Amino acid sequence: MTSDYTFLVIDDSPHLRALISTYIRKAGFTKILTAASGMEGVEQYKLSQPDIVFLDVVMPEVDGVTTLQEIRSYDANATVVMTTSVSSRETVLQLKEAGAYSYLLKPFEEAKFRETLQRTVAYVNELKKLRK
Repeated sequence: MTSDYTFLVIDDSPHLRALISTYIRKAGFTKILTAASGMEGVEQYKLSQPDIVFLDVVMPEVDGVTTLQEIRSYDANATVVMTTSVSSRETVLQLKEAGAYSYLLKPFEEAKFRETLQRTVAYVNELKKLRK
């Protein structure tokens, strides 16, 4: 894997921001930005235009779905992986309809995270090839 990707981790939990960032680093990536709220995440997205976003669904003030919609209204091609502890069919459909590329069920093991990360990076690689 190449480290030419920028990641944005948006989660109100400092522990989860650190854990996800650690997993991304262990996979060989170094450009990792974080945000502690949905609004901070939207602003960080606009400033940095990351390749991949990991976004928590349940956050105070502005939830993940609203944050996703804001990011996608700014950049319709944003690649966003939602992290959630809610696995109902209704929630999954709501995330897909809002434009999420994928979702990761919490709590997740490192192996599951790495699998999702690899699949997402491969997807972004394909998008970059198509845009050339």
